[in-house]
Amino acid sequence: MRAAPLMNVIMRDGSRHFLSLRQTIRIQDIHARLETVPGVRICQISGGGLEWWISFQCMGWRFAVNNPFGELWFFANDPACPEDILQCLSRRISAVLS
Repeated sequence: MRAAPLMNVIMRDGSRHFLSLRQTIRIQDIHARLETVPGVRICQISGGGLEWWISFQCMGWRFAVNNPFGELWFFANDPACPEDILQCLSRRISAVLS
C-alpha cells in the first residue's frame, strides 16, 4: 500500500506533523493495530473522551498520534527524523489503519 504524502508542518513544541489520516476506528483498535506495526513500541496513552494521545517509539525515534477533528495526526518528536524512516513508518501505519 502506498502511504499518503508526507507533510512537513513544524509545531510550536518543535515536533513535525508528518502524516494525517481519517479516524475510522476507536482508540482501542488504533492502539491494538499500532502494536502490530513492526518495530513500534507503545510508550503511553493519555487523554480520554473525545481527545487522546498515543506516544510510541520506532526505529530509535519517538512519535505521537493525536485525534483532532476526526483525524489522526502523526508527529515525529524530532523534526530531524530522516525522511526514509518517516516514509517507511507512514506506509506501515497506513497499511494497518486502512
